[in-house]
Amino acid sequence: MADFYYSFDNSSQERYIPKFKEYDSLLNVASGFDIFYNAKTTTHITEGEDSITILGYVYKLKSGIEAYLSDLLLNFKEERIAEAKKELLGQYTAIIYKGGKIYLFSDFLQTRCIFYSIADKSVCSSFASLGAVPTDEYKAFEFLAMRHCIYPVWLGNTTIDDKIKRLRAFEYLKIDEKTGELSVEGIQVTIDNRKVDSLKEIKALTLSLLRDAIHHPAIQHKKIGSTITGGFDSRFVTSLAKEYYPDLNLRISTFKGEKSLDFTIATEVAKALSLPLKIYETDLEKQKGDFYDLSDGLTPRENSIMMELFQHTTDYDLGFGGAYGTELYTTAEFETKEEWVNAFLDKVKHAVKAPSEYYKRFEQSLYSDLEAVEKHYLLKEHNPKDLMRIFRLLVTGFFSSQVVATYNIHGLQYELFGTYPVIETGLKIPYKYLGSKLTFGRFYMIPKALVATINPKVSKINTTHFCPMCPLSVFSLIPYVSGKLKGKQYYKNLAKTQAGKEERLTYHSDNIQYTSNYWFEGFMLKYLSESKKP
Repeated sequence: MADFYYSFDNSSQERYIPKFKEYDSLLNVASGFDIFYNAKTTTHITEGEDSITILGYVYKLKSGIEAYLSDLLLNFKEERIAEAKKELLGQYTAIIYKGGKIYLFSDFLQTRCIFYSIADKSVCSSFASLGAVPTDEYKAFEFLAMRHCIYPVWLGNTTIDDKIKRLRAFEYLKIDEKTGELSVEGIQVTIDNRKVDSLKEIKALTLSLLRDAIHHPAIQHKKIGSTITGGFDSRFVTSLAKEYYPDLNLRISTFKGEKSLDFTIATEVAKALSLPLKIYETDLEKQKGDFYDLSDGLTPRENSIMMELFQHTTDYDLGFGGAYGTELYTTAEFETKEEWVNAFLDKVKHAVKAPSEYYKRFEQSLYSDLEAVEKHYLLKEHNPKDLMRIFRLLVTGFFSSQVVATYNIHGLQYELFGTYPVIETGLKIPYKYLGSKLTFGRFYMIPKALVATINPKVSKINTTHFCPMCPLSVFSLIPYVSGKLKGKQYYKNLAKTQAGKEERLTYHSDNIQYTSNYWFEGFMLKYLSESKKP
């Protein structure tokens, strides 16, 4: 996807970190603004002295992307940024240089971070590259706490460093080239979440939109990779891609020498689809250091399983992933934001020991973020549960940003379920068709029904939930019931096998005490000073 670094005093040459050494090209788009990239990971268009640069994969439904970007640049107005975030599909960062001003924004879910320091007049896609120094211990607590709620992220726009902030999905950044002054502006996005009650109609609408969003004529006959696991989302994406791309290849990441349930199921899916499956084996001890450098230490250690795949994205012209599907196609657990916030607080109090003021600040931050979602995402139909789902999607986008960025250092990756039209259509699905993990057959109902339509053979293969991908029916009842029992026993035995064997890591300071498995090792090494094994 490429990275960028801006410094008003042109000090970027002094800030090169190992991540930037992964790139073979450098593009200067304005004074002090450098882009680091590899071939085929950027789109750059110029009009005289003005330019627009897209870092990462970008696609426009039913029209040429170059024509759209040229028009955006030529007729650019700040009001068009909200429109662009809705219309440009993919995971990307947009950098527009127009009339001595630089404008920065990312895709709809901000699935590519933009960090900035107003005091230092600097901006970067990499948090570590801004010379982050931990100064706010509460934010370390917040990062650890959110792991037990959704994913480890920071809430709001603040980070562990008081001077460095993060641009949020409903914001864009403007830089004055002459003065280096940075300003952050907000946008509002209208979302039509009015429910389509007819099951037949919502299935047809969802399938039609997904096909449009994944079928890209310019790359139809190029080599495409689809990452597969044993879950729902990757199989859904792969089934859609199989319809259109004749040179589709499946790929899976594993830890060297380890077998997993994901691998076993992925092998079955590949066989059913008659597609080749490429195995990328990561050597954890040899590669985790590089993984922490490339992901700024903000991604849990378990995600390092993909390191070998990250380094081989050049094997494909485009890769598909299955992120955000679970967040989009399942219901919110709670009816009100008060219930949800209280549930989060209960989880955090059990997981992380901290002063009462930290819990209070965490509670206030949750409410503040939910209020920001309501302010900037204008729903056609008021629905608190939909607002909570959007919040969850935004958190997932922030969490996945480091993975997406690392995927795209050498190639292009596309997360279909993270795009605006797909999200809007997902929000049209009535809750009776979404259910939850407790609703047995209705859980993930629409994707299951669509996979059963596209490829019945693939839909019958079990997932890591030990149920098939087809909807619950008279014919699938036995696999569902037996799978429920099998899954319960499998995870019970797995817990027994792992008990006492898993290494634990403890972080403690004057204010925080936290013990977990090694998921936060990268974060600890880069940003936490006092850590030890118990």
